Amino acid sequence: MHFLAYFLLVSISFLGVATQAPPDRCSKPINFGKKCSTAEPSIRYHFDEGTGLCMAFKFEGCDGNENNFETESWCSSACKPTDIVGCPANSKPLKKSDGNSGCRESVSSYLFFTSGPLRYSTMFQCNFIFYVLYCRSMFFQEQCGSDGYCSKRLSGGGICCSKAVRKNLVADYNPECGTNREVVKVNDDVLIGKNCDSNFCPDGSKCKKGNYFSTCCKKV
Repeated sequence: MHFLAYFLLVSISFLGVATQAPPDRCSKPINFGKKCSTAEPSIRYHFDEGTGLCMAFKFEGCDGNENNFETESWCSSACKPTDIVGCPANSKPLKKSDGNSGCRESVSSYLFFTSGPLRYSTMFQCNFIFYVLYCRSMFFQEQCGSDGYCSKRLSGGGICCSKAVRKNLVADYNPECGTNREVVKVNDDVLIGKNCDSNFCPDGSKCKKGNYFSTCCKKV
């Protein structure tokens, strides 16, 4: 009973953070703007909801929309919740082995049945807590299985994520640029864009498409 109470407390804590929506400006689609005589084209950053990452793009100078930031750090501080628990590239957390949350719909609420019904305002909230595979630091490896790992919060606990997705994401950040070439970085961080159509690569570098985003390779 004490374990269930602890589990619910931790799970509800996760629910409040992991499902936190970014500001409206961060959900707007990438907009390259238009060329104009009053401003020069420049590299800006937008928040990509699909991956939960801030990515570079070439802004033509005028118009556009609010999802447009001068730096990656500005974009991150505006659009990424702090101490968020989530999986790489916004991939879905691993599910429980039985694939069933135990949530049931009632007339006015959603119920999870243990020794007695627990009520939630939406089916999403109920499913998020009882469908996702959680992990605690003491037992994270056993809880996540051979295909998963524990994505932990700074404040403790976490959710189980796919090792395969993490491997693909690491590969994206470390592209094979070839002989005498290396990936372009800005302030020691790899420069990334949604795709090569974002025209974010510096002159003299080549765009390389990855699994979740594109990078730039330059001559050494």
